Amino acid sequence: MAGLVKKVAIGGAALLAIAGLAAASFVAWAIAARPDYGRGPVSGAVSHEVKIYRDALGIPHIFADTHGDAMFALGYVQGQDRGWQMEFLRRAVDGRMSEIAGGSLVDLDRDFLVSGASRLADLSYASYSEQTHQAIDAFAAGINVAIREGQYTASPEFRIFGVVPEPWTGRQVGALTYLIGSTFDTSSRRVLWSEGLRRDIGDAQARQLIQDFEENWPTLYRDIGGLQETADRTRRALADAGLPETPQIVPGDVGDFEDIGRGTNFFLLGPEKTTTGAPILAVDPHVDIDAPSFYYPAAITLPDQVLRGAFWVTSPAIHFGHNRDIAWGMTGAAVDNAHYVLEKIDPSDPDAYLRPNGSRPFTFEQRDIGIKNKSQSVRLGLRYTDNGLVVSDFDEDLQALADTHGPGHVLVRKSAPLLAGQFYMESGVLVHQANDWASFRAAFARHGSPNTVAYADTLGGIGVQSVGHVPIRNAPETWGRIPRGWLGEGAWHGIAPYSAMPFAQNPLRGWANDSNSRVVPSDYPLFLTARASAPYRAARSEAVLHATEKMSMDDVAQLQLDTVSTRPGVVLTAAAPYLESINDPIERVALDLLSAWEGTMDHTRPEPLIYTSFEHALHRRLIGEKVSDTAYGSRRGDPITLARILNAPGADNWCDSPSTSDIETCEMAVQDAFGGAIASLKSLYGPNPADWQWGEAHKARFANRYFLDFIPVVSDWAARTVTVSSGPGTLNVGGWSSSEIGKYPQTSGAVWRQIIDLSNLDESRFQIAPGVSGNPSSPYYDSTLEDWQAGAYFSLSATEPDLQASDAALTLIEPATE
Repeated sequence: MAGLVKKVAIGGAALLAIAGLAAASFVAWAIAARPDYGRGPVSGAVSHEVKIYRDALGIPHIFADTHGDAMFALGYVQGQDRGWQMEFLRRAVDGRMSEIAGGSLVDLDRDFLVSGASRLADLSYASYSEQTHQAIDAFAAGINVAIREGQYTASPEFRIFGVVPEPWTGRQVGALTYLIGSTFDTSSRRVLWSEGLRRDIGDAQARQLIQDFEENWPTLYRDIGGLQETADRTRRALADAGLPETPQIVPGDVGDFEDIGRGTNFFLLGPEKTTTGAPILAVDPHVDIDAPSFYYPAAITLPDQVLRGAFWVTSPAIHFGHNRDIAWGMTGAAVDNAHYVLEKIDPSDPDAYLRPNGSRPFTFEQRDIGIKNKSQSVRLGLRYTDNGLVVSDFDEDLQALADTHGPGHVLVRKSAPLLAGQFYMESGVLVHQANDWASFRAAFARHGSPNTVAYADTLGGIGVQSVGHVPIRNAPETWGRIPRGWLGEGAWHGIAPYSAMPFAQNPLRGWANDSNSRVVPSDYPLFLTARASAPYRAARSEAVLHATEKMSMDDVAQLQLDTVSTRPGVVLTAAAPYLESINDPIERVALDLLSAWEGTMDHTRPEPLIYTSFEHALHRRLIGEKVSDTAYGSRRGDPITLARILNAPGADNWCDSPSTSDIETCEMAVQDAFGGAIASLKSLYGPNPADWQWGEAHKARFANRYFLDFIPVVSDWAARTVTVSSGPGTLNVGGWSSSEIGKYPQTSGAVWRQIIDLSNLDESRFQIAPGVSGNPSSPYYDSTLEDWQAGAYFSLSATEPDLQASDAALTLIEPATE
């Protein structure tokens, strides 16, 4: 999802010329372009009358007699609120942005096509179950009625670009989930990064930057109990499928400099762990903070069912929420589901590539990119090996990497979801009707993206299920170095059967928590991943949960909003001996503040700002000067890596700067980094460290990245900015991205939170930011933002009499007549 925002930015600079209108006129247009929430009756493809109420926050509450009618209404309300976002996403999947914005976005369209999202949409849609197709068709029909009624286009972007939307097809529904599925592999990018490090600093030093797991770090299925039973079940499933066991026999790797602050937490508490005597399930996914977000809150009431939670925009899928019997939510798991393969072109045939047993022809595909006001399209030629798309054809850096192995080499991206289908949306539809552990597990049987799904039910049961397409591969050939296809490296035996994936029903510990941690130990019979998030968030939640015998709903809310970070202590402990001799008075004041600090990322305090700037500066000083990857070198540091470097016998190799002829000690390097950080903060925030505030540097800006953020004046009008006490290592996550020391704007966070009370589902709590609508002029664009900032939750359990009593706006949808 982060990659999507980056791709949007590619074409942003050209939009002034594209828009061609004054900002004041734009704002006037926007105010006039709002959906009508009091319409009715609307005629649609429903079997009975459907009622849609809007509560005080603008959240839709749908009352329908059938599931199909509810899905129709859901498509209609999403079309009302998120029409432009939905239009953008469905066009992005198929590389069709240039059709509405001109030739400046051809490269953007090309990148989307190369991602494989379009092929994934075709592959997945063709294999959906009948139940999924029925939900998709009803949802698409609802969107199309919103288009017919002028509700879908009630957003100013349609006028800017002159877009007249086409009807939605079933295949286009789920556009966002296809984009997510096509790019959800951090492991392949990590290998390319490590290859670059080896070229820059040699294998030995590069290995120091690729942090191996430590045995005492959180490991989900080991920590909750029953690991042996889980492993035995996996062994049997692999044997039954005729597949080999593939334990992890390569070093692990923790941390990712691009994704710090993204991820998810879940806290799954069994009846013995709660004051309610029933399970509590809390989940908070961490993504880019955009306006609008990727999540769409809604409540659906049927005669025999309810659905409440966060639906994925452009789809009827709900992966965070509850129905009448069960609750669910998921975290991201770093499953090693994709990698790059180095291919050698046949010297005697440029249209073929080599395999151990001979030559095979490339498969070729042509894609046309239409351009607004141009009669001719741009033709994109794609070529494939049996491993996947040749991506180095479209990336100079990747081709340069391939060229280091000699002429006639290319890089292919091999991805399990792109080969086997994704079905991220299908699981989010099938779970609607799940009512117990067995039907819940069945709903996720084909879920292609790597996730850990948490489950709880009203009868007191809890469970954890790992999902996603996991290749059966030879780990040493496919982790840490790029495999060579012509030698047979990188080959897969197939995809692990769902029955081989780890799960735990009613785990022995009675509760489970995950913060994108390691899933299984290295000797587990199925190689899931050699990566996981650093243990800061998991360590904090483990400490709180172990210290509390029983948790209430308020306790869990406090845990979700917790602002204590364990990151700072790792670096400060390692750096302390080198900082003792500092005598500059201002630096001394700053150091004394850190010495008494316990790691709370309070936005009113100076300590988080001082520490973050020091960590940032220390990373640049020890590592950034020595590597060619400027993004990695200039952004942020990983505390575990920095501490390990300072504590290593060969620390002087890192501390000595290549930019000077003098030989610097680690004391000099650490003090240089600290002094540089304080100097930057003085220039930005004044001479007295006690007056500095983390919130001045760490503001959360919810930007409308679906083009509005790239139009001056309009971008500020469309954005919303708040200050939150958070950081990349806190449970209340606030990731930042910046190359400038002293400025750390929050770029990611928990824009959706839920705490499901299985003792009384009506008491469940939810948060979303910044609001429901995608139109900046709507009162519902940011209607939940203040509550999100304050840590306040809302309810989705309003009854029809409650909504009527509050004069909630009502839309009626009635069956169409012939």
